Amino acid sequence: MKPRPFSPYRGLFSVGVMLLLSGAMARTAGAAPQAYVANYSSDTVSVIDTATDSVGATVTVGLNPLGVAVSPDGSRVYVANYGSGTVSVIDTANDTVGATVTVGAAGPSGVAVSPDGSRVYVTNEGNVSVIDTATDTVGATV
Repeated sequence: MKPRPFSPYRGLFSVGVMLLLSGAMARTAGAAPQAYVANYSSDTVSVIDTATDSVGATVTVGLNPLGVAVSPDGSRVYVANYGSGTVSVIDTANDTVGATVTVGAAGPSGVAVSPDGSRVYVTNEGNVSVIDTATDTVGATV
């Protein structure tokens, strides 16, 4: 049996459910937590109100978003845009993109935030980009 070639489409439903269940959530003061789910084919992120299980907003991001991670304080959401080689930074106070970081590598897909929120780690095809969250720039490539 030949192995299947990589396809970003494979398992997208599973990825979306996994992101929702793994804590890609933010909380604003006095409000129920919100879940942020990437929509690969529409280049958007759905903001889901977990109190009502309904979409409260839709945010346009880069091409083919895959990975989603929330900062420890819940103020920012980082979205790896596979098709555009960027990471969109969503401000959760108003659900808008406040910055777009070019990672300089092909196919960013996974994203994780350090426990102190000072760094964002983005998996690309062949390396990991490290974003400094104070400047929203790539500070290192591993």
